[in-house]
Order: sequence, then structure tokens, then C-alpha cells
Amino acid sequence: MTRLLTKALLSGLIGLVLGPLAGLVWVFGLMLIDPKCGSPGDSGGCAMGLLTVPVALALPASCCSRS
Repeated sequence: MTRLLTKALLSGLIGLVLGPLAGLVWVFGLMLIDPKCGSPGDSGGCAMGLLTVPVALALPASCCSRS
């Protein structure tokens, strides 16, 4: 029982780290591709994804990760 619980917790923690990290890399890639990001008319909307995407991915990634 302890081994099963440890495996489940470890799997959840790995997902909690890797899911938001993958989302952060994804947003950085989209910011590099989009010519409007960083332009004078950009009011920080592109940079808002750097916070919202990893936070939004944290719970599903930790619940649905498999080991």
C-alpha cells in the first residue's frame, strides 16, 4: 500500500513540474513566432500567458500524469 501511494505521489509531482514547464516553453515559442509580441502596441498581453498557461496546466498535469 505504501509503495502504491508513493508511486502515485511521485507521479503527481512529476506532472506538476513537467506540465507547467512544457506550457512555459510553448508560450515562449509562440511569443517568438508572433511579430506583435514586444511591439510598441503590445500592452503585455503576450507576457500574461507566461503566468496563466503554467498555472492553468498545473492541476490537470498533476492529476493525469502516468508513470
